[in-house]
Amino acid sequence: THGQPQQRAQHTPIATMQSLAICGLTRQLGQLSLQKPRFLIALASSNVCKFDMRRQFSNEAELKDQHDDIDTNLAFTELDDPMDLRLAELVDAPPRKFGKIPPRIKNARLLKMKVYEGKEKNIRGSPWKLNLVCQLAAGLPVNDALKQLTFCDKGKAPLAFNVIKRTANLADIRDGIQPSQLEVAECFATVSTMLKRVQFMGRGRIGKKYHRHANFNVKLREIDFELKIAQAQSRNQKRKWFERYLIAKHDAKQAREEFEEMAALEKAAAEVEQNRTKKM
Repeated sequence: THGQPQQRAQHTPIATMQSLAICGLTRQLGQLSLQKPRFLIALASSNVCKFDMRRQFSNEAELKDQHDDIDTNLAFTELDDPMDLRLAELVDAPPRKFGKIPPRIKNARLLKMKVYEGKEKNIRGSPWKLNLVCQLAAGLPVNDALKQLTFCDKGKAPLAFNVIKRTANLADIRDGIQPSQLEVAECFATVSTMLKRVQFMGRGRIGKKYHRHANFNVKLREIDFELKIAQAQSRNQKRKWFERYLIAKHDAKQAREEFEEMAALEKAAAEVEQNRTKKM
């Protein structure tokens, strides 16, 4: 009736049996809805979906202008993969819907992720001071950690930057994993060999002094985006991790295309060289 607030229809986000089984979030599945999640606003013209755009843009012209800048911000992206839809369902779900994830499930998932280790030994300096730099990068995605170290005023920040960057390049060489798909799982400094020296003091006295050295250790791990979204404390965090997933997917696809193109060029060059040798 007029003057009375209208009741909002209760909406239950999508949650399929398969996604819950893969996540390992809960065994009590309950009643599941087959409606589309609020997080996705599907365009009728194509398979392109937009997310979180209703509050930022008011008309279709602004949305079209934003679509032209797809490389800089992923306002539009193709959700053609079942993994994309499963993550979108998790983003749309209320925070802590599935409760706290048991450590055994979390650890079992993390053990399946690929890990890359990097080290730098016998660094001149105190390990306690180096640990201050390590604490700045630990727990962050690789791209964010590199940005933080770029603007860090500590003397050992460039060294940590180089080791993390070198380890990320190793992941790209071995398995084609891009920095946007990695996180700094561990980053710490340990005590290395200390050099004892004589300290000369006044009145003929002497003492001991130490030239300290440290070892820098870093461990990069592949990001489990599904676990990160499930553990997020708020919808904003979920959307940020979903955006990072889309960026990582785009980077991996681009790197794979470049690798295939390079392989095709090398194959063509080898065939040309072989034909040239036969003619000679």
